Amino acid sequence: MDDRFMAIHSIFKVFALGLALAGGAFSQAGFTSRDLRGTYAFNFQGTLIRAATGAPIPVSAVGVMTLDGDGKITKATRLLNVAGQVIRETSTGTYTINSEGVGSATFIVLPAEGEPPVVPPTREVFHFVLVSRRAGMGISGSIVAANGQDIGLLSVVKSDFVRQED
Repeated sequence: MDDRFMAIHSIFKVFALGLALAGGAFSQAGFTSRDLRGTYAFNFQGTLIRAATGAPIPVSAVGVMTLDGDGKITKATRLLNVAGQVIRETSTGTYTINSEGVGSATFIVLPAEGEPPVVPPTREVFHFVLVSRRAGMGISGSIVAANGQDIGLLSVVKSDFVRQED
């Protein structure tokens, strides 16, 4: 074989190897609930809106939540600021996620022991997208009383979360 043929043959081998390696690097294994395991710090900010009047109420929060990797939020604590009043709340809940990293989480939220309720215990739904196996961002879905009754509030918030370091 002549040298040109050997050079072209070598280039194609290197190119083929590069494609094979790149294919593995660019293909993402699907997400599962196991990808959400551990303790995550989160924050959100936005507005609660009184459905009857349209009156906006500023709201923000920071907190931590622990996920078990099997679809359960085993513990969450947040500091919630509603129109300047800060209270500590606790919750548990569930979450689901699809292979693209899109999911939702439902929390049953209660004032922490000794804290005054700003609203009755609530069931809050958030929708999220993972940006990695360690972090994501989300938006609010709905807020109702824990028993399912309408409490006359609409939730419009944006959130971010990241898994805490071990």
